[in-house]
Amino acid sequence: MPKPNVEELTVGVTGHRRLVDPKRIARDVNEALSMIRTAYHSEWVTLLSPLAEGADRLAVKQWLQHPTVRLVALLPLPADDYMEDFSGQESRREFRDLLQKADEIIILPTCAVRDEAYLNAGRYIAEHCDVLLAIWNGRSARGVGGTGDIVQLARERGTPLAWVFASNGNALEQTPKETCEHDISVRIERFPTRS
Repeated sequence: MPKPNVEELTVGVTGHRRLVDPKRIARDVNEALSMIRTAYHSEWVTLLSPLAEGADRLAVKQWLQHPTVRLVALLPLPADDYMEDFSGQESRREFRDLLQKADEIIILPTCAVRDEAYLNAGRYIAEHCDVLLAIWNGRSARGVGGTGDIVQLARERGTPLAWVFASNGNALEQTPKETCEHDISVRIERFPTRS
């Protein structure tokens, strides 16, 4: 389907690399897309993703099923270097396949420290998206540039947030009912109110 000459809504994705119950999360990620499109009256969406294992790829695979979603891959490191952090050959193959589906690839400048490269990618996403999709357990980041840090940065900037609760297997994390105000699959923050 050819893209009309309209303004696109950019949705950045952040989330855990390890996910529990990916089937439910995939359903909720699709629900988030529907909620975003409805709230912003936007059929055309650009998904900004680093294509990391876990949440990033799950969102990309779900949303690219829609012909009005385009992918911008944001790499924290050059692709060959980045792939060294993936769990194995199958993960590297999946990354290359998704990278080929990207409409645009952005490779961030090299950093002296690897963690800084990941933090810079998260910052870039938070600073360049209209809405942040967080596939997250609601807890503080355990490492530099983790999902909690990126969500906090987006909140500080006033960026609207679509939050899909996602367990990463951490025994200390909250359940969705404790985390969300209501028993809902996707929590939204700062979305436009209906008129």
